[in-house]
Amino acid sequence: MIKKVNIILGAVFACLLVLKFATGARDMLKESSSRRAASNVASVRPVHVYYTYWAYYSVVDPISNRNGILLDIVRTIFPQAEFRRVYGDTEDFRAALEADPYGVAVGFGAHPNLESSKVCEDAPTPMAEYTTVFMTQRSNPWMYEDEDSLSGVRVVSTEDFLDVPQVRALKERYGDNVKVVPDGTTRAEMADMVESGEVAAFVATGIKVHGKLTGALNSVKIMQDFRTAGAIGSAKLLLHVSKSNPEIASKTIEEYEEGMKRIKKNGELGRILDYYGMQTTY
Repeated sequence: MIKKVNIILGAVFACLLVLKFATGARDMLKESSSRRAASNVASVRPVHVYYTYWAYYSVVDPISNRNGILLDIVRTIFPQAEFRRVYGDTEDFRAALEADPYGVAVGFGAHPNLESSKVCEDAPTPMAEYTTVFMTQRSNPWMYEDEDSLSGVRVVSTEDFLDVPQVRALKERYGDNVKVVPDGTTRAEMADMVESGEVAAFVATGIKVHGKLTGALNSVKIMQDFRTAGAIGSAKLLLHVSKSNPEIASKTIEEYEEGMKRIKKNGELGRILDYYGMQTTY
């Protein structure tokens, strides 16, 4: 009888050990799964994204939910991102970031008005890259090849293109012959300046269509009467983060950097760029 009781107690004890092991293993798997899930889930940090309308890069479309390269990237990393359009120039972006600790700005590279600003900090990893070109009338044989080829030629650029080092260098070298107008100036208005003889060419975003470099999304009139007169240079587009709350800024940049690594690794960044016909060079 005692022998039977000992056998039963031994069996119960063995069952308890197995149950304890199984429970511990389940908890470990659950914890490991949670850690993996957390590492693959995008941030839920509130982010206010200040942007301006820019074809291919930042164009809010609530129907397709395709909002341009920059806004799509930000929302992939920060799903709770709120888009806030800015009607103005870099000074208006600076003011927005200064007033909003959750603010980030997209659409600029190392622009002088933001690069030297005490109100924002740039995340190290660029979001995308863009190229600039000169656009001139088809009847004008002039072509831009290097800085020297601009000698004696008057051109116009909007203020936002000063984040391109080569455009900035041309302005520094040629002064008033490189006229800088507010960001709100349209390509049509700059085309009018060319047609009136005030300038010979204007700066525009360059994209490759069927392998040929051209100005991005120009009007039918510009496409008919104007041509690309040579590539100027390019700039890497950065995430400018408000520094009004250093702790929030540090966490935002940290999560952005982790997010960029994640979407590069899982292919999401490539899919975003591919959708807009772009390729990453960084």
